[in-house]
Order: sequence, then structure tokens, then C-alpha cells
Amino acid sequence: MSSPRLRSRRRKRTPVGARPGTLTPDPQAHETEATLITFDDGSAGASGPGTLEAVRAARAAGRKLWLDVTGLRDIGFIRAVGEEFGLHQLALEDVVNLGQHAKLESFETNVYAVLRMFHQDRPLESEQISLFLGEDFLITFQERRGDCFGEVRRRLGDPKSQMRRRGTGYLAYALIDAVVDGYFPALERAGDTLVDLEDEILTGPDPSQMLRLHEMRGRLMAVRRAMWPTRDMVNSLQRGDIALVSEETRVFLRDVHDHVVQIIDMNESYRETASSLLEVYLSMQNARMNEIIKILTVVSTVFIPLSFLVGLWGMNFEGSPWNMPELQWAYGYPAALGVMVLVAGGILTFILRKGWLRDASRVPRPEARHPEDRPRS
Repeated sequence: MSSPRLRSRRRKRTPVGARPGTLTPDPQAHETEATLITFDDGSAGASGPGTLEAVRAARAAGRKLWLDVTGLRDIGFIRAVGEEFGLHQLALEDVVNLGQHAKLESFETNVYAVLRMFHQDRPLESEQISLFLGEDFLITFQERRGDCFGEVRRRLGDPKSQMRRRGTGYLAYALIDAVVDGYFPALERAGDTLVDLEDEILTGPDPSQMLRLHEMRGRLMAVRRAMWPTRDMVNSLQRGDIALVSEETRVFLRDVHDHVVQIIDMNESYRETASSLLEVYLSMQNARMNEIIKILTVVSTVFIPLSFLVGLWGMNFEGSPWNMPELQWAYGYPAALGVMVLVAGGILTFILRKGWLRDASRVPRPEARHPEDRPRS
């Protein structure tokens, strides 16, 4: 069975040679639902179904709006939203073609941004979040239900919130900040898992630990692929060449950039730790194999001379003065056993004095770590 990371790369793409801007739905796309949140300074916000009629009514009333679309199956609705807000066809094509890297594209009347959001309950899967920022609107497209925007919605519904006064640019910042901050809990759990794996590996290597390490490295690699383009995207947003982002909002975007850099540093540190633990695991497995080979070699070293003696005494030739006299001796058999015991004992004594039977793979059992000793974020 292939992993979710590999399955996510086999998404359906636009047919080769198709006209630019062709919208091709993913066969596994979720049902399309839309929620409309209207807001402005000095009036109560409203939330309801994001139908095209509600969108047109809100725009006619001059209200700022956030249209949140979850599920990308209804291509007709997505195309209609694009026509209503003047969204570029190539940007809409990127919305439905999943697997995009984080990026920022600026058009005449809006800005298009893409991010990767990791789910807390599905740590190996990430979701593509597309944002369209306009003068009086913000549109988000998500693959499925479930996101990290609950606190942003609560703040937007509060009449006293500064978010309502600062407009759609600040709202876009708040959503991007929520996506970025969602990486910290995932990385903290990854750090705790690596600490537990280290204790388990030093206590005794097990094949299941190898699988968990590979899974952890894959998860950290996915975070790396998502965060490096996100840093460039946030850099582009906080530059002064995008008029839809105010100077006040750029100050907050610098804080998001700092968080992205911190996440990248944490992730790189954990990736190095995972690689080091993998090397430790392989080294301890090799040490255990060497100990087994050492024991087998000692056994062979002891029994090779005994086999030689048994074979020598087993040649029961008769009728020759060169026959072994002990063959006819009443105590010959006990004497032969005694000689073999002395030979075996001498070999074992020599090996023990040389220290060749020491178990190099044994390490002191790690003590239980105090919670304060775990990696800090």
C-alpha cells in the first residue's frame, strides 16, 4: 500500500495540450460548499451560505466580504466565482490542480497566494489553501472541511475587533499567520516523538523503530518542502510593491516571516536528529550482529581442535606398530575426553583474558527524562 505522500503526487492534472485556464476537477475532490462572511467597521458582521446571489448583494451594499469555499468538485461554481470577482483563469487552474508549492502572483485587481496547511489529525497529509485578495474581498479555496481558522472567524465576528477596521489585507495576514502557527504543534509533537525514539533505540533496537524513523523523516521533509517557498511568498507580500497590503499590515507580516524562519530552523534540527538516530539504530544493529558473529566464531574456535582430535583418534587402524596405544588402553576414552576438556578450557581462558567476549553493544539504560529536558520550540 502506497503512502499518503505518494498518493498525493498522483493527482489528476489538466490534460496535456489543453487550453490554458482549463479547469479539470480531481475525481476525489470533496463536495463544494461556500460560506460568506461580510464585515466592515462600525456594523455587525454576518455569516451565511456563500451563494452567488448573496455575494452580489453584499458587493452592491459596499460591504467587505470573505468567501470561504471548501471542496473543489463543482467546477461550474468555481468558474462563476472567478467571473464575478475577475479572477485570472490561470490562477483558477492552479486552484483545482492540487499539489502547488507556496507562491504569490499579482494581477491587476487582486493578488493570488498559495499555502500548504498540515492537518493535526492527518500528520502525513497537507492541504492546499488558495487565497485571492482584492480591495474589498478575500476568497479562500480549501480542499476539504476542517481548518485552523476558527479563532480568526471568532475575532472577525467580534464588533470590537480591530480586524474589521483594518480590512481584507489584514484578514489575509491573519489567515496566513494561522496556517504558519499551525506548524508549531506538529513540530513539537515530532520533537517529543524523536526523544522517545532515542530512548527506545538506546534501550534496544527494534525493526518497528526503523519504520517510525522513516515516517518521521518523510513528515519533516514535507514540512521543509512547504516552508521554504512560504518564506519567499511572505517576503513578497511584505514588500512595498503590493498596494493591497497596507504599511501597517506589512509590520505584522514581518512577524509571520520570523515564525517561518523559526519553523525552518526547528525542522532542520529535527531532520538532523532523525538522520542521526537512524545512524545510531544501524550502528547498534551492526554491533549486535558483530556480537553474534563473535560468539559463533568462539564456538567454532573451540570445536575445531576438538574435531581434529576426535577425527585423529577415530582412525582405528590395526596391525601396525604405529597405532595409537591409547586405543587398547582401558583408560583411553576418559583420557581423550580429559585432553579435549583441557584444550577447550585453555582456548576459552585465552579468549577471556584477551577480553574478546565483551559485549560492545551494551549501553547504560537511559534514565527517564524530565519534561523540561525535552526539545523546546
